[in-house]
Amino acid sequence: MTTRGFPLRLTPFERYMLLDDRSGYPMRAMARIDFDGTFRQDLLEAAVTKALERHPMLRSTVSGRRAWREPLLANQATVVRRLPWSDEIPVQAFDRMDLSREIGIRVFFQENAECARLTLAAHHAAADAAGLARFFWDIAAAYAAVSTGPGAEPRWGPSDPELLERRGEPRRTQPGAAAAVPQPAAALPLSEIAGFLLRRPVRVRASRGAGEHAAPPVVAHTFEGPEFERIRRHARVHDATVNDVFLCALFQTLAEWNAPGAAYRGGRWLRVMVPTDLRTRGDAAIGAANVMGYAFIDRRARDCGNAATLLAGIGDEMRSVRLNRAGHRILDGIALADRVPGLLNLLLRPHVTLATAVFSNIGRVSTRLGDGTGRGPDALGERIPALREVRPVVSLRPGTRAGFGLARLRNTLTLTLRTDPRYLDREAAESLLAAFAGRVNDISRDDSRS
Repeated sequence: MTTRGFPLRLTPFERYMLLDDRSGYPMRAMARIDFDGTFRQDLLEAAVTKALERHPMLRSTVSGRRAWREPLLANQATVVRRLPWSDEIPVQAFDRMDLSREIGIRVFFQENAECARLTLAAHHAAADAAGLARFFWDIAAAYAAVSTGPGAEPRWGPSDPELLERRGEPRRTQPGAAAAVPQPAAALPLSEIAGFLLRRPVRVRASRGAGEHAAPPVVAHTFEGPEFERIRRHARVHDATVNDVFLCALFQTLAEWNAPGAAYRGGRWLRVMVPTDLRTRGDAAIGAANVMGYAFIDRRARDCGNAATLLAGIGDEMRSVRLNRAGHRILDGIALADRVPGLLNLLLRPHVTLATAVFSNIGRVSTRLGDGTGRGPDALGERIPALREVRPVVSLRPGTRAGFGLARLRNTLTLTLRTDPRYLDREAAESLLAAFAGRVNDISRDDSRS
């Protein structure tokens, strides 16, 4: 059995993810999903096998640094691992994946008397958060079918593996447009390249590191309905988005956190890396793959004092990112660097800090974990336990010590923080997250424009 298009040439961004994947800093798309109720493990394993048939990138391995091999048959892959219940993200989810020997997906299953938990972890060369979410939908659709009985057909979303051949093409249309028009990589202005390289981002101040081999702390804070409504109302009043409010609060938090011990010598900047989904409506059937880019938002610490001014500037910048598909700029740069032998390795040296922190907002869970046509998990009925909470877990690279994720489930927001345990242990992570959440609430309580 062959899969059309395979062997499939690696994109420059996929090679970037392979090169930057290292022990202690795995490149992962990861989410912890909690349910009210549980699954039958045998049916869950059957559902994962059925879902994998629709996602060839998740069952393929890599030949050298140039191509994806012919995918394994789905039933050849042992993916689901049952683990004892724990409040922690399974440490095995952070183990490095060697894509030359193993496929790039792991599913961890845990349950107690009241609820079940799935932790999905995919190598970032094989999938981004949106691709991982589509894989989850197919697991849920397949589970609903196999638990109904023989002959029941899953309510699959759209799927066209042939689209994988264009996953690395530039997508410069507006978000939500019907299709992207392939274009050559844009010539990056020299001023933009120079500005990015010369603005050396400061690192998050270390506090109570737990050691090189400690498990990465992942902590969470929930904004309940009234808090969420207040944040959303504040964003509307200021012609901004909820995402903008959180970015504003994050810059203020980082500036204050670093103030006691960080010297901003040489014009060092705070830089937040913001993953952006570059999919268009024409990509709805592409399945698990990496079709994301990054926007980099820079601010000097001294410019983060006035929340209203900071929010207005971030709102303008993020609107430009969305309208101009600015997440593509980093992909253009990677593609250019990939043409020069050894240059990507040079740029990804461990001591090179690309960002102070990462902030990834996966948005509305009912949409993100849906089938690409607007149906969310609730559409599958009672065969699937109701979602209780979703925690996105962000990848970190050396020098970037804090990664924040945000997810909305119904009228609650869950904010997660993963830290580099070498510099910020669980207690420090909880302090940093509490400072961030407190700053979000402080900003949203002020509905004046002054």
